[in-house]
Amino acid sequence: MIYSSGYLAEEAGKEVTLTEGRNYVVKPYRLAELRRAVRTMLDEG
Repeated sequence: MIYSSGYLAEEAGKEVTLTEGRNYVVKPYRLAELRRAVRTMLDEG
């Protein structure tokens, strides 16, 4: 799952670590940034 800024970290759960560029993107983000985060998550399986 990829989170975006504006999403409360508490709602993600304490077991989730938000890492910018991996599973977290900061608004306003460019399509390339979102694409990179999606690719990272897909590659990690």
